[in-house]
Amino acid sequence: MIAEGLVLDNFTYSTLISCAKQCNLTEMALKWFNRMNDADCVPDEVTYSSMIDVYGAAGLTEEALELYERLRRRGWNPDQVTFGTIANVYAKVGDYKAIERLFWDMKELGVRPNVVVYNTYILALSKAGKPSLAMDALCQMEDSGIKPTTVTLSILIEMYSKLGAVDDAFAVFKQMQQEGLNCDRIVYNSLISACAENSLVKEAEDVLVEMEETGHAPDEATYRCMISAYATRGMVEEARRFLDRLLKEGYKPNVQVYSSLVRACKQARQYDKVPLYFEEMIINGCKPDQRLCGMLLGCLSTCEDKNLQDGILGCLQWTSITLHDIAKRLLAKDTDGPWLTKQIKAALDEMPEDSHRAFCNTLIDMCMSLGYTEGSHQILGIGVTLGMYENIQVRSDLEWRLNLRGLSLSAAQCAVEGWVSSLTLALKEGEHMPRHFIVETGGSKRRVADQIKLSETIPSLLKKLDAPFEEDLEAGAFVATASAVKSWLESRNVSI
Repeated sequence: MIAEGLVLDNFTYSTLISCAKQCNLTEMALKWFNRMNDADCVPDEVTYSSMIDVYGAAGLTEEALELYERLRRRGWNPDQVTFGTIANVYAKVGDYKAIERLFWDMKELGVRPNVVVYNTYILALSKAGKPSLAMDALCQMEDSGIKPTTVTLSILIEMYSKLGAVDDAFAVFKQMQQEGLNCDRIVYNSLISACAENSLVKEAEDVLVEMEETGHAPDEATYRCMISAYATRGMVEEARRFLDRLLKEGYKPNVQVYSSLVRACKQARQYDKVPLYFEEMIINGCKPDQRLCGMLLGCLSTCEDKNLQDGILGCLQWTSITLHDIAKRLLAKDTDGPWLTKQIKAALDEMPEDSHRAFCNTLIDMCMSLGYTEGSHQILGIGVTLGMYENIQVRSDLEWRLNLRGLSLSAAQCAVEGWVSSLTLALKEGEHMPRHFIVETGGSKRRVADQIKLSETIPSLLKKLDAPFEEDLEAGAFVATASAVKSWLESRNVSI
């Protein structure tokens, strides 16, 4: 067309953009849209809708939202599909309140929300940890005459799983079955995954039996979830059996599968098998990731046999010389501040930014398991210095806060100990005390197999310290008054 001198119109550009979008070629779609603007070709509603979707898929949420808001100010009236697209963009940034405003926009324009919009809204609420609002949205969805789908059910199951409320996940599952919803493989996999995340092996096995009895054959995701479930209980043989089934069905195991197997070995203290599974993983073309490295560090923290430690260290050395050196020095309880800071910074440079805090949590957990308290406090301090633990201690005129959200149990224990020291020093130096002291743990009921949730263990830690904090369940925190904290610190008589 260009060679023949034909002018590309809106229809042509829109088709090219839609084609690129459907082929997941977001960069190409963006280029065509920019070229369209350069050619002074005015897009129509279909093109704008496609571009909002493209921006969202490319992670350019600000651009997507800015385009939507600009078009709305011009009087543009999106259709049902476009509202679903923009709701998805809001969901990706966790803004469920913006999706609520979309419902008002749709009502004003006479556009009826469809199942996609409701599912997206429920997903955003579940990610925000708002189970009651998510269930309200489900009722609103059903009251408007829209039947929940298997996608809806999978979202709710995953939500309750992350909250540690597996009984509620099963209740929703049974309720929708009674309402005539035919559950598919995705729903069953979601339920097995929920059981795996909460170490409920027998329940996972029962779901698998029902899944097969209803004519849904297990797939790769099913096998991975079952391996993960067995791993939480250290059932190495059972996990291996499902790995063999996965291989027999022609699926290729990924690094997640082998991380689960290493985890199973750690739980069962079968450390001799760790190098064997690591070698098998490499042979099968899987590249070690941060989660697997964390599992290897976890094995080192509980393995007391020097020869077996050397085998695990060999796996770490193959993965990262830096991690190997850090682990070896931690095992020897021989670290100095500058060296450890330099090595941790080097290790962080090798991994994605979103895994930095988890990595430091793992190192702190390892130190605490080894009884190396000095090392755990060193690493927490390094993490604070490097910006991974921002706003752990926050002070204002009215309150001083200790924020433990996102910390592992060991890291939280270090943070509490450090906070007590800083409070004692503040009292000793005569600093002005605020009205309230708050320890935030978060209201989440999420359970991670190797980690007891903070909201259950922090009370026992505070009780052990004889600290005068009382739990505020609604706020997900523990609160004390200035007078109570001052009396407590004076009674401790801690020397600084």
